[in-house]
Amino acid sequence: MLHELQVHQIELEMQNEELRNTQAEVEAAAARYADLYDFAPVGYFTLDFDGAITQANLAGAQLLGLERARVLGKRLGVFLAAADVGAFNACRQHAVAAPGHPSSCEVVIESRGQLKETPLKPPVRTVHLVATLSDDGRELRVVVIDLTASKQAEAQVRMAEDKFRAIFEHAAQGIFQTTPQGRFLSANPALARILGYDSPEALIREITDVGQQVYVDPADRPRVLELLSRHGAVTKFENQVRRKDGRIIWIAQSPREVRDPQGRLLYYEGSFEDITERKQAEAALRVSESRHRRLIESGIIGVMIADIHGGITEANDAFLRMVGHTRAELAAGRVRWDALTPPEWRAVDAHIFAELKKSGTCAPVEKEYFHQNGGRVPILASVALLEGTADECICLIEDLTSRR
Repeated sequence: MLHELQVHQIELEMQNEELRNTQAEVEAAAARYADLYDFAPVGYFTLDFDGAITQANLAGAQLLGLERARVLGKRLGVFLAAADVGAFNACRQHAVAAPGHPSSCEVVIESRGQLKETPLKPPVRTVHLVATLSDDGRELRVVVIDLTASKQAEAQVRMAEDKFRAIFEHAAQGIFQTTPQGRFLSANPALARILGYDSPEALIREITDVGQQVYVDPADRPRVLELLSRHGAVTKFENQVRRKDGRIIWIAQSPREVRDPQGRLLYYEGSFEDITERKQAEAALRVSESRHRRLIESGIIGVMIADIHGGITEANDAFLRMVGHTRAELAAGRVRWDALTPPEWRAVDAHIFAELKKSGTCAPVEKEYFHQNGGRVPILASVALLEGTADECICLIEDLTSRR
C-alpha cells in the first residue's frame, strides 16, 4: 500500500512538472504573440459590431494619433475622413454578412475635431483597411496598412512624368527615340514639324528607315552610330536631312545610347534642332567676307581700320601705296591718319566725328593726306563705325589724283 502511494506521488509530481512546463510554454508563446501584435508594422484593431475599438496594437494607435489606452472605446469611423465613412461602414457590413471572406477598402485617416483630447493632430494618412469576422462571430478583426508613403511616391512619379511629358510635348527641339535598325519609337510634335509631318504618329508610321528616308547622305547615319558605339553619346552632330515635302534642311543632333543593366543596346534617344537659318546666315557671311576681301585685296581702293584718336590698326596695300608708307612702318605705329592730315583739314575731321556720333556713318568727304615724299594726296573718304564699338571705324579711301 505504501509503495502504491509513493508511485502515485511520483506520478503526480511528474504531471505537475509537465503542467508547469506547458504553462511556461504557453506564457512564452503569449508573450511572443503580444510582441508580434504590438510591434507589427501595420495597425491591428478589434471592433465590436458598432464599430467601437476594443483592442488595438501600438501601430494602430499611432496611426490614429492617440495613446493606445485613449483609443479603446472610440468608434474607428470618427477617425476617418467624412467622405470615407460610408465606404468603411459598407466594408464592415460586408465582413459581417460574409464570414470567412475579408472585406477591404481604401480610406483616409484625419482629425475631424470630435476628439478634444488629441494631443497632436495626426497627419492625414491614406490607408488600406481589411476587415474579417472573428471565428466566434462576435467581433471584427481589422488590419490597417499605411499607404501614405507609397501614395506620395506615386504622386511624385506622376508629377515627374507630367513634367517630362510637358517638356516632351512643348519643347522647341525635336526629341526622339529610334531602334538600332532606324525606326522611330517615339517623337514629339516639334520633331514632326521640323520634318514636315502632320503629327508624331504620322512620322512614326511613315518613316521605317531613318538613314535611307531622312538623311540626305545615307553614310551620315553609320558615322553617327560609330561615334555612339565609341563614346555612348554625340553632341551637335551637323548633317542635312530631307523633309517629307522634299526640302533639304540642316540639323544639329545630340543622340545617346540607352542600354539595359547587362549592357545590351536597347535604343537611341536624343534631340535635334533645325539650324538651317544659321547655316544660311553663315554661308551669306562667308560670301560677304569673300567679296569684301576681294575688294580690299584688289588694290582698287584704299581701306583702313582706324580709331577716332588717330591710330590705324589695319590697312591694305592700296592705302599704303597711296601715302607712300610700308607695312613695317604701319606695324611699328609710325603711320597715323591724324599725322597724315594737313592742319587745314582738321575741320573736316571734326565734321566726320560729329556724323559718326550722330548716325554711325558719314557721307563721303574730300580732304587731303600728306605723302611720305612731302607732297599731298587728294582723297575721297567714306567712314563708318564698326558694329559694337564707339571709337573704331572702317574707312574707304579713294585717290582723286587722276581727277585733278
